[in-house]
Amino acid sequence: MLLPRPGRPVACGGQLGNVGAAARRGTRLRCGGRTSSRQGQGSSCSSQKPSPLGSKAVLQPWLCEVFDTAYVPDRAQRRHRFVSPAWGDNADGIAGIAPALVVAAEFDRLRAEAKRYADKLEAVGALAEYVEVRDVDHGYDIMTDETELIRGMYEVITAHVRRAIS
Repeated sequence: MLLPRPGRPVACGGQLGNVGAAARRGTRLRCGGRTSSRQGQGSSCSSQKPSPLGSKAVLQPWLCEVFDTAYVPDRAQRRHRFVSPAWGDNADGIAGIAPALVVAAEFDRLRAEAKRYADKLEAVGALAEYVEVRDVDHGYDIMTDETELIRGMYEVITAHVRRAIS
């Protein structure tokens, strides 16, 4: 992921893709206009607490290192506010950010970070909703046969997108 140069805005609104979408978290303040209400959640996965699923967890430390290296090759940038918006004080000063739906899986090692970010959004009136999907791990929507669960979550997400663009 290429981070913007200081003083230069990133794309305002629009889809930036997976972890890169987290970069939009700061565009409201830097672009001076309305940003999309769709936001991404990024993190340095290997720095998170272990999953309660232990060896059965989807995001194992070795896989986290693969993701971290693929998404943000420069280790020094992995805790940048655009990559990991809930780390440390990265989410301080976000008043004015577009409202966000935050979805976390109960057994995901990134769940605690998602909850911290949701709490920061709520503190500035920008949390549309926080949903914790019970009894599932990271990637549940593509790694399970729980069709009704997935369909239900997609309906929640779709409803938020429709409200945001209408």
